[in-house]
Formats: sequence, C-alpha cells, structure tokens
Amino acid sequence: MEKGGEQKLMNAALMRKYLNRPGRLFVKIFDTSSGGKQIQGMSTDKQRITVELDTPLDQPLQGWIEVVGMATSSNVFRAYEIICFEQNENQEPFDEESHNEICQIFDLLRDGDLYKFKN
Repeated sequence: MEKGGEQKLMNAALMRKYLNRPGRLFVKIFDTSSGGKQIQGMSTDKQRITVELDTPLDQPLQGWIEVVGMATSSNVFRAYEIICFEQNENQEPFDEESHNEICQIFDLLRDGDLYKFKN
C-alpha cells in the first residue's frame, strides 16, 4: 500500500471517487471483529464503513477515530494508521456536518471548481 504522497480527506461518498488512492477518513466505531482486524463504523456522512487493518488491535477502541490508508471499495477502507481521539465529556462533540462540508470544499478545490459548492 502506498503510504506517501497526497492523502485525500474524504467521507464515504468520496471513497468511490478516490479508490486505491491514499486518503484519510473519520469513522465512529460501532464494533470490532475478525480477531481485531476489522472495525465496523459510520462515516461522517452516516454511511456504514468497514475498516480493515493489517495488524490486529491491541486495545479496545470507541468513539471517533481517523484512519489513514485507502478506500478499496465504496464501503471498505484499508488502514495502515489509526489516530484515536481522547474521550472527554466536557469537550464539544465532533461536528460531522462541518467535516462533510470541509470534505466537499477540499474535493472541489482539487477539481479546480469551487463554484460547484452549495451551502
């Protein structure tokens, strides 16, 4: 898996566009399975995602994570790195809607057509 180069910030809707290209995806964990080598979750645009790992998890995970790797299908993301966020009841909740807007803006900037962005 290519680990260098530009990493596309994406949500599940953009995974199809950037198949087999390095990217970053935020996922809210529902469950882990297959001996800790898969994470079942929801992307910021509320679509079910399976994250496949090369190495089994060595600790339980919960909440939102950022995964770095690449989309291998429209709902499977192969991760080589997981970034965990500290859970704190006093902090603001993760803003899924704003994250999706950022994904859309970045995608339009890559395509060179920011005028397509709709609020």
